[in-house]
Amino acid sequence: MLFVSFYRVIKFAWQNFFRNFWLAIVTTTIMTMSLFVVTVLFSLNIVIDHAINTLHKQVDVSVYFKQEIDPQVVIDFKDELKKIKGVKEVVYIPKDQALEQFKEKYKDNKIILESLNELSNNPLGDTLIIQAESIDDYNKILNILSQPELSPYIQDKDFQDYNIIINKISDISRTINNIGLALSVIFFIIAVLVSFNTIRIAIYTYRDELKIMRLVGASKFFIEAPFLVEGIIYAVLATLINIALTFPVLNAIQPFLGSFFGEGTLNLSLYFKENFVTIFGLELLGAMLVGIVSSWVAVRRYINR
Repeated sequence: MLFVSFYRVIKFAWQNFFRNFWLAIVTTTIMTMSLFVVTVLFSLNIVIDHAINTLHKQVDVSVYFKQEIDPQVVIDFKDELKKIKGVKEVVYIPKDQALEQFKEKYKDNKIILESLNELSNNPLGDTLIIQAESIDDYNKILNILSQPELSPYIQDKDFQDYNIIINKISDISRTINNIGLALSVIFFIIAVLVSFNTIRIAIYTYRDELKIMRLVGASKFFIEAPFLVEGIIYAVLATLINIALTFPVLNAIQPFLGSFFGEGTLNLSLYFKENFVTIFGLELLGAMLVGIVSSWVAVRRYINR
């Protein structure tokens, strides 16, 4: 008996769907647009996080010591730096190695190479390359290196200020999140209103049948359930269409991501496949919540009159 009732509820829900077919299409489309905006926003966050992490790996502080400083002093200073909280790695580059790297960097500049050949001694000192745990730790490291007692040892400091770029990317990320959140809320409200009105029209269409069902003793659940299931149908269809749209779009933009970040470093399509159940499962639950709530409100408002 339970199976028969369940079958009839599903059957009536589909009948409602096709009886108001164009309204059902509009409702499903609005839900799909809402889910697609959420998916796009999530994808942009992944790309931005990857960009920030990539830049962070390239940030470092180069400390150039004076040529006459004893290498042991530099090594001791390196050991002290490694004890500081927030310092991830400190690399020691001897002056001879620094000279070879300098020559390699400017191997195509004959003027610089000829100038070096005229010098009898190595003009470079030892170098320390410092990498922090996070971008926020660099200010603390720079403050330590700027202490007056270190000035007799340090020739120069070079901080590649990726922090400005990262802050700009973070600002863009926040802006995108705010815009995406606003669009999601707008589409959510529209989806609720459209679903509500679709179910209300369905109830109005079935008003005579519903009265007869009440007169013959149909349970309250049996009368209300098809409209709630109809809301779930909108959610399921919207999620399936969103999935069908998402992967072609991800595959289309993947070559651009590969050329920008490098092949194999960021594959959005693969990420979505690996996290398919989590991502689209949550979107389905959200869409079902919209469909069920709007249907429930419509049912409570118009059937219980």
